[in-house]
Amino acid sequence: MPIRHTFRPHYMALAISLALGHAASANAQQPTTILPSLADHMARIETLINDPVTIKTPVIKTESGSDGVALKLGDSNDLVTVSRRGRFNGVVDGGGGTNALQLDVVSGGELGESRNFNYLHVNRGEWTLTGTGDFSEGAIVKEKAALTNRGHIFGQVSVDKKATFRGNGQVGHLLVAGRLEVNAMHGAPRVSGNLELQNTAELAHEVNADGRSETIQVDGTAKLGNATLKIVAVPGEYPLSSQYTIIKAGKIEGEFGKVLNDLAFMAPDFK
Repeated sequence: MPIRHTFRPHYMALAISLALGHAASANAQQPTTILPSLADHMARIETLINDPVTIKTPVIKTESGSDGVALKLGDSNDLVTVSRRGRFNGVVDGGGGTNALQLDVVSGGELGESRNFNYLHVNRGEWTLTGTGDFSEGAIVKEKAALTNRGHIFGQVSVDKKATFRGNGQVGHLLVAGRLEVNAMHGAPRVSGNLELQNTAELAHEVNADGRSETIQVDGTAKLGNATLKIVAVPGEYPLSSQYTIIKAGKIEGEFGKVLNDLAFMAPDFK
């Protein structure tokens, strides 16, 4: 049965229900995968970054190359750090070895196609990812940074406290300690594995008066983890009752610890 969170009117006869649906999926019969913790995931990439054997390649200007390849590295373990005015005009290829791509531009930017990188490290700035498939060991979005995923990240994405993740792209797993935004502008993520919200996380979910909203699709298990659910209501005349599906998953565990909303004259009552 769906888990329902119902908002009862405080001053007016208006109710909005949020349903967590169970997707029809074989994953519902499989055991829950334990995701690496945020600290463990960060430690893995920091080990590579700090290893003296890792070859560091700074990118501080626009890199362009022939045949659509902006930068191609060899078979060593590599760290490519994009800073200052660094950009790629074409594909960036990590080559062999174990490789990490670090984004460290305060003003942010866009990252297109990449190949043969194990890790993505979003250290500073607001970034948009459009690449169609890379980062087998996933991505870290550090505190105060933001990543909009419009592409495909094969591994786990870990979102630090005070960091933001959004976008309608696909990820392997998604662990959120910061802010996860779902709205009409950016859509909702597709998670091929598990979604884990920690108690410091906030899921900001936009709803519309005509009943439209985006739904997070999780093939595996969605753990709610006592996170905060924030309802972001687009201005409009809402009907007496509306229902929005915020998550569809093979399995749902836990509950939201707090529900906030910005609907006028509404007091949240969630079960």
